Amino acid sequence: MTRTMEKAAQKRQKVCNKVKALFHHGVNCQVRVTGGCQTCKRMWALLHLHARQCQSAQCPFAHLLHSFGVVRWVILSALQRTKKTQEQHRTSC
Repeated sequence: MTRTMEKAAQKRQKVCNKVKALFHHGVNCQVRVTGGCQTCKRMWALLHLHARQCQSAQCPFAHLLHSFGVVRWVILSALQRTKKTQEQHRTSC
């Protein structure tokens, strides 16, 4: 193996270890993204970036993030409807 190939392999391993550490943190984090954890936010940003750019039909992240997006949209829509109903109820009283 040439020196350049060795450096490239070391760089890939370093990146791989960082991603593994982010996932490990995400599994054990008590604060999470909603609580303001910057490490969790970083992990989700990387996953979203990958999902947008990935061309593989078998990529689990693209499908997972799409599912989370749909679920989030449904929850936010329901919350908005509830808030609107509560506001209408207050103004009618």
